[in-house]
Amino acid sequence: MIGAVIFVICFLAFLAVTLGMPTLPPGNMIHELLNIPVTDYPVLGIPAWLLIAAIVNGVVYGFIIWLVFSLISMATGRRQKVYTCAVCNLTFGTKEELANHARTHKAKREDS
Repeated sequence: MIGAVIFVICFLAFLAVTLGMPTLPPGNMIHELLNIPVTDYPVLGIPAWLLIAAIVNGVVYGFIIWLVFSLISMATGRRQKVYTCAVCNLTFGTKEELANHARTHKAKREDS
């Protein structure tokens, strides 16, 4: 989930940066390679060619940053450990929570 948030934030940031700096690669280069004619036809008040270049930059840079984030997260092992109760299969995030829960099973046995 956090990866999607990072992608969206980077997409919007590079979209805004490209609108202010139209020569930022690769959006402008891809636009030229595809031989798309440069038109000043406005879309939402922005020239169409500039909007296309900005969207391409947002997607490319957003994907790259998301990919780097995902690889670093996997490499550093930032996965949350899960502790499971052997009696009822409930899961907990810490050993302490599991120990507190285990006391409920012990209390039930003593009450019986």
